[in-house]
Amino acid sequence: MLNRLKFMSRHPLHSMQRLCEYASVLKRSDRRLPDASDRVALVLPSTRSNRSYFALAWTLGNAGFVVCIPRSSSTLLGFGQYDRYIVDLPFVRVVSPSRLRSCELVFCEDVKQAVSVTCDKVFEVGFDYYSTVPDEGGVFLPFGAHPAARIRNLEPKDFDASARRTIGIFCAGNLSGASYNNPSLIATFNTPSRTQIINWTAEMFSPRIVATTSDFKTGLKDHLNHIVLLDQATDGLSLGEYFSALRDAEFVLCPPGVNHPHCHNIFEGMACGCIPILGYDNWMRPRLQNGINCITFSDKPSFADAILRALRSTAGERARLRDGVIRYYDSFVRPNVVVEQMVAKAKRVRVLNERHSVRYLGG
Repeated sequence: MLNRLKFMSRHPLHSMQRLCEYASVLKRSDRRLPDASDRVALVLPSTRSNRSYFALAWTLGNAGFVVCIPRSSSTLLGFGQYDRYIVDLPFVRVVSPSRLRSCELVFCEDVKQAVSVTCDKVFEVGFDYYSTVPDEGGVFLPFGAHPAARIRNLEPKDFDASARRTIGIFCAGNLSGASYNNPSLIATFNTPSRTQIINWTAEMFSPRIVATTSDFKTGLKDHLNHIVLLDQATDGLSLGEYFSALRDAEFVLCPPGVNHPHCHNIFEGMACGCIPILGYDNWMRPRLQNGINCITFSDKPSFADAILRALRSTAGERARLRDGVIRYYDSFVRPNVVVEQMVAKAKRVRVLNERHSVRYLGG
């Protein structure tokens, strides 16, 4: 307390902003204790994270748990931009852990944090998502859809696999940001960057590209032989329109993120029944299989082959690939399945953390 008062006296404006921010987060939060009949999972974050804990809370909540996080300024203000969406999830409660009667599951980065909590099972949260060291007691948490979409409940629970689709290849997102031209993706993960992929597409397939929302919405009714490539930063769709387009697309082109291969687009696409075209199948957990549930590439020539393979595919080939996508999603991504695997066999949960996971590569 004394240290906090000293800090506030030295940094009054910063401290006031932080207090106002904390008050705002608390105002939005649900602080009711869980009912006696609820399945309760307690999440105890300690490392600053931008969307890792949101993904964990969302998965647990959609598997039927009430998710509790500590009511403390260090926890709530330690969250990054996207993790702060946690308090807006309908199944999350912000409470003091000491007030919980008991809980079924506890998730923490250091198991010593759970010593004072009565629970059935404790899981260590690790950020070694890209480690190649085997971990028989670990389960990988899917990176999942973007928090902004999940908080609006836009990620579909199901889709009509037999419905006719009218978009050949779809890709929408921040396609022009300078940060996406990251040479470390090749150096570290042997994966082409987002900028490289967009440039290759424009260079080799320009006549096939639909690049503006006006052309997409008012142009051809059927884009099955085209690549819809929309830059959300300059001329994008609303989130609702984005998911509607994914449900109408055969394939989703999946450029990587900034610092690591994974991006939300692959999970958003698979949730809508799209077949991924990607350059990091080997970094998916478990690995995707070329020609079974995705189409893969590793460089410019193989990228050209992948795009042509998708555009020239028959309805039967697409149906077979989509069946593979559905099997993968149902087996390794659906929340209830992921949590069942945790409870049945895991002691650790490997979570993708934008700030920390890359440094665990290889070990």
